[in-house]
Amino acid sequence: MPVCEIDLRVGGTYRYVWRKAGAPDMGMGGVYREVVAPERIVASEKFDQAWYPGEAMARSCFSNRPARPPSRRPCSTSRKKRATDPQVRNGTGVAAAYGRLPNCCHEVWKKEQANNERGASNTNIPRSIGAIFRGFRLCIIVTLATDQLLHVTGVFPPWGASMAGYDAALLLATAYRIVYGIAGSYVTARLAPDRPCSTRS
Repeated sequence: MPVCEIDLRVGGTYRYVWRKAGAPDMGMGGVYREVVAPERIVASEKFDQAWYPGEAMARSCFSNRPARPPSRRPCSTSRKKRATDPQVRNGTGVAAAYGRLPNCCHEVWKKEQANNERGASNTNIPRSIGAIFRGFRLCIIVTLATDQLLHVTGVFPPWGASMAGYDAALLLATAYRIVYGIAGSYVTARLAPDRPCSTRS
């Protein structure tokens, strides 16, 4: 398709040219009469080597259902019946084009989804780092606070003194560090942009 020009606005024009080896170019164009985003487009159409008199008027309606690629369907016949009668009678090409359209829409939809995911991934990197930092900070703060409390209450010896002979205290310190580490990891997961701990399905 060497030519694909679109000025998508009321009064704007479009021009398509298809090319195939061993065959003459096939071109068509028209004027947009109605553009209602994202619902429908109404435009005139006329082929360069038209096999019908006058021009056709084509109306296309678009729909988008959640979690599915967008689709396109013709929602009315041409306003100029004489021009479109030969097209309807020779509808093999039209049927083939509409038959291929869902696959084309699906490919475009998949590319848009991939682009959105890449963009979201790049945007989420700083948020992921922030979530890790906050979880790590929480773990350190509560650990130091608990250490200080146990030092003050005499469960641990004073700061800087040897922990020799405090086997039970060392076991206690290991236990609450494990608990705080798990809690910090949970907080990180909850704050992460991809929400691995989210309960939403």
